[in-house]
Amino acid sequence: MTYTEENFSKDLAMLGGMIAGAMKKKGKAKKGTKAKKATKAKKATKATKAKKATKAKKATRKTKSKSSKRGGDAHMDGGRIPKEGDRTFRINTIDSAPVKPDKGGTYVIKAGKGTPLDAARKAFRKRCQKQGKGSCAFKFTIKEKTRGSSHKVYGPYKGRRTKLANPKVMKFKGKEFKIMHEYDVDLADSK
Repeated sequence: MTYTEENFSKDLAMLGGMIAGAMKKKGKAKKGTKAKKATKAKKATKATKAKKATKAKKATRKTKSKSSKRGGDAHMDGGRIPKEGDRTFRINTIDSAPVKPDKGGTYVIKAGKGTPLDAARKAFRKRCQKQGKGSCAFKFTIKEKTRGSSHKVYGPYKGRRTKLANPKVMKFKGKEFKIMHEYDVDLADSK
């Protein structure tokens, strides 16, 4: 039997079909592995994002608890996280020297229940506690930092803390209690 040109063209066509079929199968296999790799990568990125988020939450919890234990200026000095309608203030100047925004503390006044003078009293008391024992006196201003407010500066206030000679006697429901207050805080508008 002789191999003719017609046989050759048939074999060539058949071989071409075989190669095309093999390429399609290979392409599907590649696509499948690519898809599998992509889903694995998506899952891995989701997992790392979730891990990072939980680490960030834990870190903020740690910093909040540390700053509150230290009574630090790092986050809040007013004692509670502001709610809607609350007003927040920070110390703006002390003895006419500007105070950096991150060093001025945050003092929260409940909605409708306090004035800037109350925030100033709270700020003065905290600042004196940080200085330590003994008398404390300085002139300062506070600035409102509530969202949506005009960020007005209040003051100047003149604060003085003096040590008491005798403990204060308090009455509650007809009973007298001796409470050891070491200091008395006087705060006044010095305008």
